Amino acid sequence: SGPAEVFERFGGADKVVEVQALAGDSSDNVPGVPGIGEKTAKALIDEFGDVETLLASLDQLKGKRRENLENFADQARLSKQLVTLIADLDLDVDDNAFVMAEPNRQALTELFKECEFHKLLQEFSDDSRDSAKEADYRAVLNETDLAEMVAALEASERFAFDTETTGLDPLRADLVGLSFSVTAGEAWYVPVSHRYLGVPEQLPLDKVLAAVGPLLGSDEYLKVGQNLKYDILVMGRVGVAVTEPIFDTMLASYLANSAAQSHGMDSLATELLDYRTIPYSDVAGSGKKKICFDEVEVEKATVYAAEDADITLRLYEKLLPMVAEQEQQELFDNVEMALLPILVKMEQAGIRIDAELLNGLSADMEKKLAALEGEVHGLAGTAFNIGSPKQLGEVLFERLGLPKGKKTKTGWSTDVEVLSALAEEHEIAEKILDYRSLSKLKGTYTDALPKLIHPGTGRIHSSFNQAVTATGRLSSSNPNLQNIPIRTSGKVLFLLRVACCSRPTIHRSNCGFWPTWLTNQP
Repeated sequence: SGPAEVFERFGGADKVVEVQALAGDSSDNVPGVPGIGEKTAKALIDEFGDVETLLASLDQLKGKRRENLENFADQARLSKQLVTLIADLDLDVDDNAFVMAEPNRQALTELFKECEFHKLLQEFSDDSRDSAKEADYRAVLNETDLAEMVAALEASERFAFDTETTGLDPLRADLVGLSFSVTAGEAWYVPVSHRYLGVPEQLPLDKVLAAVGPLLGSDEYLKVGQNLKYDILVMGRVGVAVTEPIFDTMLASYLANSAAQSHGMDSLATELLDYRTIPYSDVAGSGKKKICFDEVEVEKATVYAAEDADITLRLYEKLLPMVAEQEQQELFDNVEMALLPILVKMEQAGIRIDAELLNGLSADMEKKLAALEGEVHGLAGTAFNIGSPKQLGEVLFERLGLPKGKKTKTGWSTDVEVLSALAEEHEIAEKILDYRSLSKLKGTYTDALPKLIHPGTGRIHSSFNQAVTATGRLSSSNPNLQNIPIRTSGKVLFLLRVACCSRPTIHRSNCGFWPTWLTNQP
């Protein structure tokens, strides 16, 4: 801040200490006077000149403000001492030592790398500054440019590609454009469906696909991508099959760079390339001003999208030897990359669910939850919100006086470990565990799954993730199909699995097993 800003905020440089003595400064643990903020402090100092004059003139004030100043006069004086700088020390210091100088970026970069200060590395690394401006990124808007790009792809044994779409769900999002790179620092972006006033003429989608489709489906070229499964699914929806050989930089990082905090492209670019990628918000905005990618100007989209392909290629060149060095090549080739096309087919196929059966289960669970709630309230001797840990803790450990309670910062712990221990001897704890288990099933599965049915396929399409868990197992998301509570009854488990089964052959059997499961308790 300059003199003008200091004057506007405090009334002058000589008033800074006086205002801060009254207003305090929480960042420096300066208490000030309760009830007096900066604006009020400035007004008082403008009127009385300084803190001591103000404290000597309290008879001119009224109400709570006067009362606070009377009660906290010593605190105001202490605060003034705390914010007053000692300016008469005899220091043997060369003034030139305080002259601003250009930082030693090379030394700082090495230090930040060693300490893994990734955000500071982004700010100081010479390699990451203005890199996109130095790169050669081109928009492909006519057949001549398209032919030139295709010729470059055909002349290379491998290329990186990326898709830009209208959303995160590859089975619902529309393709907006494609980017390709064969050389680090160079890339093309082919827009196909940008829409805004003044948008330049774009090549027809069918013409673009006719040109690049054979390359993506050829076994002569290595196709490199970041989170490649997403791009393969998107291309599949427009009729283009992306076939092996393929290389996913996200999965390569997962095997060769397992200590990484994230295997996303932005994070990997920072960690492995000392490169700061363009944030999505820089081109599409954020919050209420956020727009869809097809509304982004082609010029801005070109730099953003082409950078994605460029960085993906650079990551490939960095990660390829790392996979071998970590002795993960066989696992990468024969497991992770071999599994990826299978997961693509699984996600494309989806899972047929019996919405009618799930709705019936949900209604039945609602009745059981109401019954369990009544039993819990009866055992507790009072009605309360079972879903509130605070109320539950008070009922169990204060009202009922149950043992084994443990306090946390927010109250009594009512986690599964605590309740399971209590359930061995106290029925109410067992009922609460049953209530929680059934409530989770209802909210996560019987209520939620029918809402996730894809309108075009009539199925749900969960995403199967290879690079999420620390153990290497697959996980699923949108929806998560793997977390069924362990206390779930056998009957409910069976019905849930039947509801998500394409051909439940038990329907046609004569063994009587199906009616037994429907009518009897397990």
